Amino acid sequence: MPPPLLERVFYRDRPAVSSAGPRGSPNGYAPTPIHADRRHCRTQRINDRGGKSAATHNRQSKGHCTGALYATLARAGFFPEAELATYMQPLTRLGGHPDRTKTPGVETNTGPLGHGLPVGVGIAIAGQIDQAPYRVFVITGDGELQEGSNWEAAMTAGHRKLSNLTLIVDRNRLQQGARTEDTVSLEPLADKWRAFGWNVAEVDGHDIAAMIPLLDGSIPRERPLCVIASTIKGKGISFMEDQASWHHGVPSADQFAIAMKELEA
Repeated sequence: MPPPLLERVFYRDRPAVSSAGPRGSPNGYAPTPIHADRRHCRTQRINDRGGKSAATHNRQSKGHCTGALYATLARAGFFPEAELATYMQPLTRLGGHPDRTKTPGVETNTGPLGHGLPVGVGIAIAGQIDQAPYRVFVITGDGELQEGSNWEAAMTAGHRKLSNLTLIVDRNRLQQGARTEDTVSLEPLADKWRAFGWNVAEVDGHDIAAMIPLLDGSIPRERPLCVIASTIKGKGISFMEDQASWHHGVPSADQFAIAMKELEA
C-alpha cells in the first residue's frame, strides 16, 4: 500500500467542511509513524480480542492530529472505514482529540501537550520491571517539546536506559500560529536528546523505507531511541504545505476539490 493512501482515504471520506480542527497536519505527520507502524495496530487488535498482552503500546501524544490516527485504525480494522465520514460530527466516536472511552484502538486520551511521553515512559518502566517483551512507541509534535514534562520524562527514560521505548518527533517546525524557532527555539534538538542519554536518528519523515528499520526492532540498542522525523505540514496539498494557518484551517468546498485532485494525482 503506497504511503499516501491513508491520507486519501481520510480526506475522501470526511465531509469537505466540518467544525474547526487541524487540517494541515495529517498529510505531513501521517506517513511518519503511522504508516510505518500500522502492522503493530493489527497485532494489538488481535491481542486485545484474545485477551493477551499487546506486543506494542502506541501513544499519540500529538493527540490533536486525529485524522491520520483514525484513518489508520479504520484500515487496521478497529472500526468500519465508512465511519471516517463522521469525523468531528455531533455524537461521533471520532472527536478532535482521541478518547479511550469512545474510540476502539485508543489507549490513552491525549491532546493536552506533554502527556504522551510521560505515560509512555511509565509503561516502558513497567515492561522493564516485568521483563515483558513489548515495545512502546510515542509520537509527539515538535512544538509540544516546549512543555517541560517531556524533558522530565526524557531524563527518566535516559537514566533507566529504556531500550523498549521509541519516540518519534514530528519535526515540521510549525506549531499553532507560528514557527517553533520563532516561539521557543528547539535546536540543537538532536544534541539535547543525546545529552539526556538517548540514541537519536534523524530521517526524512516522508521516507517510509527509511522509517521502518527504526521501528521494527531489528536494530539492537541499550537506550531509548528518539527518531527526529523531518516532515512538511500539509504535504501534497499546495496551498496547505508549510503553512501554520492550517493548524485550525477549514477548507472550503472549492479548496477541498483542489486538495483531492492534488492528492489523487
